[in-house]
Amino acid sequence: MKSAASFGLSKILSRYSLVANSVAAANEAVKLTPNDAEAHRARAVVLNNSGLKGDAAKEMEVAVSLRPRDDLLWMEVGILRDGSGDADSALVAFDHSVRLAPRYGHPHWQRGNLLVRLGRYDEGFSDLRLAAASNRDFLPGLIDLAWGISREDARLTEDLVQFQDDQARLGLSRFFAHRRKNQEALQQFRSITTPISEGARADLVRTLIQSKAFLEAFEIWRSGSVNLNSASTIQDGGFEQDLILDQSGFGWQAPKYDNVIFALDVNEPHSGARSLRITFDGYDNSAAVLAQLVLIKPERRYRVSFAVKTKDLVTGGLPTLKVVDASSEKVLSASQNFQGATSDWTTMTVDFTTFPSSTAVFLRLERNACSSSPCPVFGHVWLDSFAVDEVSVN
Repeated sequence: MKSAASFGLSKILSRYSLVANSVAAANEAVKLTPNDAEAHRARAVVLNNSGLKGDAAKEMEVAVSLRPRDDLLWMEVGILRDGSGDADSALVAFDHSVRLAPRYGHPHWQRGNLLVRLGRYDEGFSDLRLAAASNRDFLPGLIDLAWGISREDARLTEDLVQFQDDQARLGLSRFFAHRRKNQEALQQFRSITTPISEGARADLVRTLIQSKAFLEAFEIWRSGSVNLNSASTIQDGGFEQDLILDQSGFGWQAPKYDNVIFALDVNEPHSGARSLRITFDGYDNSAAVLAQLVLIKPERRYRVSFAVKTKDLVTGGLPTLKVVDASSEKVLSASQNFQGATSDWTTMTVDFTTFPSSTAVFLRLERNACSSSPCPVFGHVWLDSFAVDEVSVN
């Protein structure tokens, strides 16, 4: 009875020592049950957290001596030995862990990392690949290690990773995109043979756009739908498709504001079956209300045409459509101000010339600066019939 009570109290003290990082509680747990491996393991963890790495390694060795066929304990012995600078002994412990659990990813991952740090790259990456094969959560870490060892060489990184399945290709594509290896990211994406999630596609597109890799981003974005226009063309310029304004990519996009309402309007569109109605109810911001990213060619002349009408538009800063170079964020041109008084459909055009480095432009519906603040806007704006055309130079 006394032994059972001591064991129960020891378990409570062990758990408490880990939560509170209490060496005193861990010591008491070990005193109550000196032959309990979990009590010694808890004490080792607390000692390590307290910076006593050498003592922690010795304590974990006591734990594994009490339960010598526990692969997790051997792995933790290796981690603590490695942390205290004893790489050779750590490798012995990892060998034990791998031998006891050859199909588990974690022991291979720990041993592989140590082997790579010891300069034994072939053995190390063999272990790391086995870990990633067992548990794909290790794949991003494997790619990152390969990138570092290869000195940021994309082809060598791919060779070190070695996996040739779609999950690995997507992982490499994401990794390269975040490292601004845009062509390499696109090549990996092109090699994927099975459908990917819209979330993964959006993340890739967003990352490439942030890297100013607009051509690569458009190819990946376009692969997600068959109802898209080609490059250098407005997407849904007539607002005939469902209105989705929070997507990443090359369609219409708009931040969410409580005092700006977007709706498709079937009443008297300029062309087609619908137009876009924007209702302002006190919006007071200089940021873009609506935008679209459009691919263009460098050193060319273009013309944006669109139709606009307004109703009861009241503000000290009237809306205008601006064309902004996507790479430099420099304004290339802007339309006339929209009419403040109620108006029928009016066709507007904006001519602009692209820079030698231009590959894409933003079309942005913004407001002109106000002479005073605050400067809200009220009323309605309708937009329709957007198009972008290259203008020949005679």
